[in-house]
Amino acid sequence: MIETKSRKYRAIFVSDFHLGANKSQARKIHRFLKTVDCETLYLVGDILDIWRIKQLLKMGKKSKKHFVCINKILRISGNTKVVYVLGNHDEFLNFFSENFNAGNFQVCNDIVHETAENEKILIAHGHQFDIASRFPKILLLLGDRTYDLLLSANRIVNAFRRFFGRPHWSLSRYLKTNLKKAINFLDTFEKVATEFARKRGCSGVICGHVHTPSRRTIDGVEYFNTGCWTEENNCSFIVEHWNGEFEMMEFEE
Repeated sequence: MIETKSRKYRAIFVSDFHLGANKSQARKIHRFLKTVDCETLYLVGDILDIWRIKQLLKMGKKSKKHFVCINKILRISGNTKVVYVLGNHDEFLNFFSENFNAGNFQVCNDIVHETAENEKILIAHGHQFDIASRFPKILLLLGDRTYDLLLSANRIVNAFRRFFGRPHWSLSRYLKTNLKKAINFLDTFEKVATEFARKRGCSGVICGHVHTPSRRTIDGVEYFNTGCWTEENNCSFIVEHWNGEFEMMEFEE
């Protein structure tokens, strides 16, 4: 059984690996997984990207790293509690029962985490709070392809910036930070998430989905977003220390 307080962190929360997609940084994800040292690891959705299964099949030898990451997660569950919260890109796992639980590995749609200070935190991927997720699937796929194009353009821009000795620049983060509609979307998303958590009797919510790492308090409810692992300089996660404190972190090799 897991030894309490023998680990570095009480819990780690991470989301949006998008394993199986070209945009997924499988090599860096694997290095991160090798550093996991906690009592409970929460995978907060979109760990696998079934929408990109064709990309995975075309990767050839490069796909091996993605499978290595999946294998590493399963090995972690040998002595660490792993809770896989389903997202919209890994919805195919819904064929499991709503609360699949086998040993240290659990699959669920959402779950309430109890902190070291006995506070209740709702853990959900976040697509439940996204009004756009109710659109027809074709529109969702179109929006997702557009995001892929932004990431590709971002890599080209940064290749030139590196050549001229300039620092890394995130195009998608810039758009989300500066476009009025994007700001309004994030603000609405965060308010819906915190209100949903309040109705569930929770004092906070941890989610992913929107790929924007964040921590703020909205009407007395703490909102955390784990961010994503599809951009070079945006590999973020959240930890709970043994004293109940939460901290946003970014993986640095």
